[in-house]
Amino acid sequence: MNYQLSVGFNGKKDTLLKIINSSNKVGDVYTGGLSGKIYGGRFQYEDSYEKIKENIEICHKHGITLSITLNSPSGVPEKSDKIWWDDIANYLCELESIGVDKVICSHPFLISLAKEKTNLIVVASTIAEISNVRSALYYEELGADIIVPSVSINHDLKELILMKDNLQHATLKILVNEVCLGNCPYRRFHHAHLSKANHRNYDIDYTSSCTKKYLDNPYLFLTNNVIRPEDLKLYEGICDNFKLVGRTIEDDILVNMIKAYGNEYYDGNLLDILDNRFQRVINIPNNKLNELIYKKMKCDKNCAKCGYCKDLYTTIQNEFV
Repeated sequence: MNYQLSVGFNGKKDTLLKIINSSNKVGDVYTGGLSGKIYGGRFQYEDSYEKIKENIEICHKHGITLSITLNSPSGVPEKSDKIWWDDIANYLCELESIGVDKVICSHPFLISLAKEKTNLIVVASTIAEISNVRSALYYEELGADIIVPSVSINHDLKELILMKDNLQHATLKILVNEVCLGNCPYRRFHHAHLSKANHRNYDIDYTSSCTKKYLDNPYLFLTNNVIRPEDLKLYEGICDNFKLVGRTIEDDILVNMIKAYGNEYYDGNLLDILDNRFQRVINIPNNKLNELIYKKMKCDKNCAKCGYCKDLYTTIQNEFV
């Protein structure tokens, strides 16, 4: 299958080079923008344009693009705040002038501004929760060139096909390895909270809530929105661009993840390529999950009455006893 990976990273040059050297499938990287401007989905920013430009030069030397995250869903003032909006317009123009290729936005006003003021490729973030054709067409009309659908429809291939077929020019990019709970009750509030983050672990109340849920009910790892490396082939004809989280992930975990998705195969614990907080205490052999996606493609998301994922997890764990 012919596809590219878009990989998040922490802004460090040594990490960027590791990413580039880990797989020839890497076609784009994304990272935080200038501190104090527009917040993104993680607390990770740069303190100067020069540092961003250095990473751009490395990317372009290796034939890949660089995207800047501006995807906070909140913290955007009313349009009458002309000083703020003029400053952000200048910021977008400055990003373009130093060679940034794309900006990732969730707020509709920012998408429109980026399209109006620059020639940057505009990516509508998964944080916008675009989950159907109607919503996708709204964002395309606003100016989105690439749409990252809500992860809640990652396994709804019928909806993804409808979205792809009805867009006039925009293409899809799918986020494949976010470890959030399926239909997470904290998700939208977590992202809104991060729009005010001023230090690492600012969001500890949210991350600890999800962590506890997973540790108490490990089978929930089978109910989330992850697309395994082996299952990318099912999206051929729908999407040839897959996004990997990575901005706050340790380098060795990130490289392992990229190699797995670049090879469309991973032999080991699924959590090795998702979240290293859990891999030491929970083992879910990836090769035991080959049929799971076909169940999830037909899932009505009523775990209380189904029990498939819970039973599968129990069966897998019993094999170790």
